[in-house]
Amino acid sequence: MTGTPCVDYSMANQSRVGIFGKTLPVLLCWSQLIQRLQVPVWIHENVIQQPHEMFKSDLFQDKYIVHSFIISPGDVGFGLIERRRRYLLGVHKDLA
Repeated sequence: MTGTPCVDYSMANQSRVGIFGKTLPVLLCWSQLIQRLQVPVWIHENVIQQPHEMFKSDLFQDKYIVHSFIISPGDVGFGLIERRRRYLLGVHKDLA
């Protein structure tokens, strides 16, 4: 279970810039590390506005099958909090 900075995508950040923000290098380094270590299965957490399509096409190309889920704390028993998050599940095609 891991996550990368969300400030470039978060609705709470009034000056958000999206994918080409200051935290892009962190995301790129994270994806390279996952691939270099050949992690068989990973989970990534971030805000729902993070462009998850890039995980399927640009970041992991043909090495991982990537599934996207949006989960609210109420879905797992914490009904007093409303903070939906995007979870990505990556499964290595050859190792898992």
